[in-house]
Amino acid sequence: MESVEKKERFSCPLCLSLFIEPVSLPCGHCYCMHCANKHLDHEEDSGIYSCPECRQEFVSRPLLVRNNVLAFVVDELRKAVGLDEDTFDIPEERCRSPPTPCVDSARPGDVACDVCYDFKSKAVKSCLQCMASYCEDHLQPHFDVAPLRKHKLVAPTTELENSICSKHYEVMKLFCRTDQSCICYLCSKDEHKGHEKVSAAAERNEKQKDLQGARKRIYSKIKTKEKDMEAFQQEEDSINDSVENAMAHTEKVFADLCKIIEKNLSVIKEKATSRQKAEVSRFKKLRESVHQEISELREKDRKLENLSRTDDDIGFLLNYSLLSQHEDQPSVRIRHSRHFEKVPAIVSEAKYKILDVLDKECAKIILMMSGTTAKPAASQANQETRDVPDSRESVVQTPDQILENNKDDPMSTLAALISSDDHMSTGSDQRQRNTSRSDIFSALPSVPASYPTDVTNPDVVKHNLYDILGRVNTTKKRSNLTKGRANFLQFACPITMDPSTANPHLVLSKENRKVVYTSEELTYSVVPQRFAYSWQVLSQESLTGRCYLEVERSGRGVLVAVAYKDISRAGTFRQCMFGDNEKSWALDCFKNSYEFRHNGIKTSIPGTWSSRVGVYVDHDAGVLSFFSVSDTMTLLHRVQTTFTQPLYAGLTQITDLPLPHTWGLLN
Repeated sequence: MESVEKKERFSCPLCLSLFIEPVSLPCGHCYCMHCANKHLDHEEDSGIYSCPECRQEFVSRPLLVRNNVLAFVVDELRKAVGLDEDTFDIPEERCRSPPTPCVDSARPGDVACDVCYDFKSKAVKSCLQCMASYCEDHLQPHFDVAPLRKHKLVAPTTELENSICSKHYEVMKLFCRTDQSCICYLCSKDEHKGHEKVSAAAERNEKQKDLQGARKRIYSKIKTKEKDMEAFQQEEDSINDSVENAMAHTEKVFADLCKIIEKNLSVIKEKATSRQKAEVSRFKKLRESVHQEISELREKDRKLENLSRTDDDIGFLLNYSLLSQHEDQPSVRIRHSRHFEKVPAIVSEAKYKILDVLDKECAKIILMMSGTTAKPAASQANQETRDVPDSRESVVQTPDQILENNKDDPMSTLAALISSDDHMSTGSDQRQRNTSRSDIFSALPSVPASYPTDVTNPDVVKHNLYDILGRVNTTKKRSNLTKGRANFLQFACPITMDPSTANPHLVLSKENRKVVYTSEELTYSVVPQRFAYSWQVLSQESLTGRCYLEVERSGRGVLVAVAYKDISRAGTFRQCMFGDNEKSWALDCFKNSYEFRHNGIKTSIPGTWSSRVGVYVDHDAGVLSFFSVSDTMTLLHRVQTTFTQPLYAGLTQITDLPLPHTWGLLN
């Protein structure tokens, strides 16, 4: 038995026979000369050489050094136990014979046997002491050889090198609790001297207990998340069902409305047809009656003509008295029916009333679907007061903090930056400030042509942050115009409209400060400055310096503008129409929204109905602003440009509606 153990101790790890011409690699491990060369030849193609046992890699093919001491020991072992070839010695041919191909070859993703050469087979175990993986054939010595049976075998893995100390190239069998790291024996005597150290197995047992607790916590979280997912799924199903039911009901209601409209249309058509038949029948009877009278009169005229030719005086006198007598029929008064002429105007008026109701109700429906409801102004202000902290307790954020808190929303970043710049204002001033997304950039001052316009990019906003703030501050210092209507009224200028520019469909009144549209074309003198085709009018006075004016409007299809005086009056539509050329800037006022126009480019502006529009012009600074004026002033749009000529106020009627539309200039 002792002899067998000695034989196993001095056997080559590759051929498992006693060493034949033992050689050493630079790492210190020994192999038969032929086994070592064969292993290195196998790695020749990859250009990376390594030790089959410790897996240490070498930059170039390592020089094999004969281990004379080991060779001497092996020879002495042979002499001590005798030359029993069957028991101790393995013929050199076994060492030199090619490896037998393994049946179970390794596939991509499998851990390959580290001992197989030409045919890599799939590893079945990895040895933590040998730091190598073995197939079923090459693993057998770990069961047959006594020293190898003490090695720890694990499931095949490619991460065996993680178990080797990178400093000492020893297997890490210890765990340092002080540094919470795996170490080898030499590390425990060096860097980790005096630390609390335990075996890796002992620490594994402790961590295993914690692992069970962690798994329980994770399991609990999984259950909670699964319940959340079920709740989300239920809510999703509920939303889908609610939307389907709501849309089905909405479609039914709108279909009913369409049927009602069609039914009312049928009733109106029926009444119109009935009335038409009655009126036509009445006039037909009148025509027949008058036609009968004409026939009788013509017959009498013929008899009188014949009587005038008779020579019998007595006969003439007797017949004349009979023929000359006639009863005057009452004249028929034609009653002109103007009822049908009024129908189009009434129908159009009904249409716009229905549209107004639909607009309001649809807005309510959309607000309800978005989860918001309209609130009275007072209650909304109270709610905002509750939501906004007291100014003495508010924390002023730096621009960097604002960027960090709003990094995913550049427009909110700009809003927060502009608001933070005004942190010295009172709470009510802050609450009255309009910081909606559509107003943030329109409220900024002029921007050079080279300035980046991609405000949706957080990097762009961050890069140009201080430049933006500087421009905002410059504008605020130049004119404090955002505190209320009173500041604008100090720039109010008297404006009247120029009758010589008014289109024939526009009527001026109240000292040329009120404009009314009429469908009838009036007779105006033909002058070059009059708008020939577009229903427009310009002011007599120019808007120089700083000017502010307000326009009171009624109806829809109203356009408030400023323009150069040399705008075309009788050219093409684009040349004449306010907002469709480079000589004019216009605000198109719809029922519940606005649209800014310049040089044919249209910009939609969301907003609520307001009958009054404010226009502010700073000619020298190139600033043009439009406001919605009610209890408060809301900036609708702001233009920063360079005005090359004096500006004149302009008004336009852009739709041919049957209802009267008026504009009034307020100063």
